[in-house]
Amino acid sequence: MLNPNKETQTNSKRKIFNQYKNYDELDINEVSSILLDQYEIIGGRKFLNNDEANYFMPSDETEIRRLEVAHVLKRYSWKGNFRAPVEETLKNGKATVLDVGCGAGCWVLDLGYDFPNSTFVGIDIQSSGFPSVKGRPQNTGFLEHNLLSGIPFPDETFDYVHMSTMWPALTKQQYINVIHELVRVTKSNGWIEIVESDVDIKNLGNSMKVVQDA
Repeated sequence: MLNPNKETQTNSKRKIFNQYKNYDELDINEVSSILLDQYEIIGGRKFLNNDEANYFMPSDETEIRRLEVAHVLKRYSWKGNFRAPVEETLKNGKATVLDVGCGAGCWVLDLGYDFPNSTFVGIDIQSSGFPSVKGRPQNTGFLEHNLLSGIPFPDETFDYVHMSTMWPALTKQQYINVIHELVRVTKSNGWIEIVESDVDIKNLGNSMKVVQDA
């Protein structure tokens, strides 16, 4: 006979697919990941189930679409994909570039197409949003890796390291640790670019004030 805690966990798993509104559209990898407790379902959305990770956004197709739209808006607002003075290096120098917390890989894909002489690598804690091999240029690659375990490359590997919108995924100390890793894997004459949003939102309503205070 199951103990109460175990029985509760079992019943919860039985309800997973009823809670997931589009369960009939899941592929076998998504089904396996849910059953293996890699993800949890909350309010019909799939979330990463990792006690170490601080990331609170969903991990499903809807979130991938949001990341793609956010990338396009950011690129339009900044009139480009980067501000570091690396364009000539990317064009001519066969540079190696790392995107930390790459999400759906939009930034990596853009630069991969724009600068075919350089190599671009994206790492993220989950690979569900990575573009397929057929859907990306040959000078790009993606690696599933938990950034909290460090960056899995030797010292001074990259000419340019990019990290964007990682504040929701890291505690203050984790963020500091990650910056040390960015410095470690960047060449002595390389560049590190960190892009974060201003989360001090103005004219808040009552509900949004609760979110921002949290």
